[in-house]
Amino acid sequence: MDPKINLKFQMMLNKMTSHIGQWKKQILLNLEKPEFNVFEQKSIVPEEGIFIHYTPRWPLILHFACAICCFGFSSVYHQCNCHSKQIMTFFIRFDYAGICLMIAGSSTPPIYYSFGCPQAEFFRNLYLILIWGCCALTLIIIWFPTLIKIIFILSEVFCSCSPDWCH
Repeated sequence: MDPKINLKFQMMLNKMTSHIGQWKKQILLNLEKPEFNVFEQKSIVPEEGIFIHYTPRWPLILHFACAICCFGFSSVYHQCNCHSKQIMTFFIRFDYAGICLMIAGSSTPPIYYSFGCPQAEFFRNLYLILIWGCCALTLIIIWFPTLIKIIFILSEVFCSCSPDWCH
């Protein structure tokens, strides 16, 4: 390997290592503070002269909380599904609820962070409302199975009123 390239690579590696060390120190200091706030927006790099973008942490925490709920609900279902058919049909709703939460929670951070600029705030909020609304509607339908019959009857009425749309 060329010595100049090796020297540049070594300098880059040293700079990355020092930044990682600073980030690690800053994170550990923030976690040790009693006034540590999850919703506070803080910079990662404490150096002056570096462009700092303040990023909220709540989307990631929401993602992890939804993942924990999903796994918890799934474990409850899989522990109780061998008991009886009535118990299984009741607890499968927990499993579906966890899946709905995981879909909504895992889509929140990528959408929130990818539409982070102020110009895209409307579309970010629109997408998040649509995703969370669809998941909430799915949860309501799962937890109240009588709504499925009502929705099915309404769809039959709609299709019988306008046969050209349904065929």
